[in-house]
Amino acid sequence: MTAPTPSSARARRDLATRGYAELVADLEERGLVALDELHARAARLVQPRVAQWRMLWERTVAAETARTGAQLARLAEADPGAMGEASVWRTEPTAGARGYGMCGRLQTWQWPKPDAAPEPPVVTPG
Repeated sequence: MTAPTPSSARARRDLATRGYAELVADLEERGLVALDELHARAARLVQPRVAQWRMLWERTVAAETARTGAQLARLAEADPGAMGEASVWRTEPTAGARGYGMCGRLQTWQWPKPDAAPEPPVVTPG
């Protein structure tokens, strides 16, 4: 696989724009059945990646959602919960060149490890 380039990003953008125009024309001609077919093809296209996406979601969004739910339950009982355990995390950009996406350059960040010790707070004199 070759490294992404600005020209390859523009080519993907142009292809997507042409595809969108074709979809609109197909919708005008055949109605919503064209959109249903597009959705079915898209689902088949990404199906092999679902397991990977699910693992990522479980480690990140779902885990944070569960922690938020637990905190809300504690607050409902007037228990400050994690408020006393609050900390500030610092993370770094993921190594490597920024990728190209449909809307420009992409920057990803390392996800903090839940078991890692947070950095000590920075206190500035008042």
